[in-house]
Amino acid sequence: MTPKQSAIRKAWIESIKGTDHNIDIIMECADKNGWVHPVGKMHGFNASQMNLEVKRMVVGINGVRPIALQGIENNRGWTRIDGPGDLPKRVGKYLFKRRDNKRNEKSHYHGGFDSDKWHAVFYSHWRPVEEIPEPVY
Repeated sequence: MTPKQSAIRKAWIESIKGTDHNIDIIMECADKNGWVHPVGKMHGFNASQMNLEVKRMVVGINGVRPIALQGIENNRGWTRIDGPGDLPKRVGKYLFKRRDNKRNEKSHYHGGFDSDKWHAVFYSHWRPVEEIPEPVY
């Protein structure tokens, strides 16, 4: 199971607590971003009670998923580091999430073999730091 699939499973388990829904059936029916299309054996979701996000189409409901999964399509802007190959490809300012979850650290990333090995060991995720431009007027 990938880390993304684990996150989807965990969010759904939390959402279906106290209901008679089966996590294995939900995981069979869920798409790659955790959406379940409530048809057939998947009827009976109470979106507000179960803390679900509802995706609506022109006619009816097209899908539901736990609100905790909002932003899973791009991991809320974070890139997961499973090895040195997952580190930024360009020099720049980045926010790094420490593996021990103590805090996020902003640093100027230069790359290079030793730097890459160190970053891959101590950090689990990164994202670019977006500079906020000064107002025009």
